[in-house]
Amino acid sequence: MPENIIIPDFIEAGDHEKGFAAHFKDKIVPLLETVEENRLIQYASFKIRMVIAIIAAILITVGAIFLESQVSGGDGDGIKIGIFLIICIFGWAYLPVKRYKEDVKSKFMPVICGFYGNMTYTLSRPSSVEDFYMGQIFPQFNRKEVEDFIEGEYRGVKLNLHETKLIQRQRKSNATVFRGLVLELELKKQFNGKTLLKKDEGSVGNFFRGEDFVGLKRTPLEDPEFEKIFQVFTGDPVEARFVLTTAFMERLLALARLRSPAGTPTVECVFELNKMIISIPSQQNLFEPKSIRKTALQTDDIHSFLAEMKDIFLLVDTLKVNRN
Repeated sequence: MPENIIIPDFIEAGDHEKGFAAHFKDKIVPLLETVEENRLIQYASFKIRMVIAIIAAILITVGAIFLESQVSGGDGDGIKIGIFLIICIFGWAYLPVKRYKEDVKSKFMPVICGFYGNMTYTLSRPSSVEDFYMGQIFPQFNRKEVEDFIEGEYRGVKLNLHETKLIQRQRKSNATVFRGLVLELELKKQFNGKTLLKKDEGSVGNFFRGEDFVGLKRTPLEDPEFEKIFQVFTGDPVEARFVLTTAFMERLLALARLRSPAGTPTVECVFELNKMIISIPSQQNLFEPKSIRKTALQTDDIHSFLAEMKDIFLLVDTLKVNRN
């Protein structure tokens, strides 16, 4: 590392960053040089690997064409093998980028979460909530990828949030059936039964779903506008109507629009015991550092992380579950 590096100052850009400048100076500045050193190492490795991958891809393409025309008899096997090898070689080339991004998150995110007090971050760990509610608020899947676990307490509400990608592996291809956030909130009340809030599938989809879903009966919503968007299945209709008020449904839609500002909200949730579990589809990948080509000695990533934390807390504020 050059001796004349310049460590940037953190300029607070909004109310959600108030007080973070001092936290940045005390907790993050000592990490910046180490992160930048690792970035330079991984970036150098990435560039070398990309050159190798491009040369290999050219050779593989030529070899696949030859194999297809001379050996395999034109059945496409040579091309398929070539494509598979090229995907593997570029996956290998991008490994340094993956390592750098994981290094940034594993160093910065715990410190950022520490700014909020009782909040922790884990890059990856097992999650069972998707399996437990598969076929309910999550589609059928046989493979999952989970990361970015945040848990703790915000305004008296215990929360657990992580990103998940659910995949249905098939014989010839894999399909991503869900990608987004899973938010688990611990409420102050205990539910007597289970209530599912499902997105409306239209007349055909609703017909095949039926009036009885996973052992729960469909209960009409009081508001006809929300009835066009959601369907409710519950074991306790009285309790469901008490929980799913018009005000709550409006807040739930506001939550969904935070993650799908340009699309149709597709949030779904389940109430059981003292928990509310919400699946929020989103194509945006949270807490991802910027390009490996850009120096780590800047504050852009930190501002992005703080903005994403603000959105997470806004989810709780929007639902106002601490007032239920």
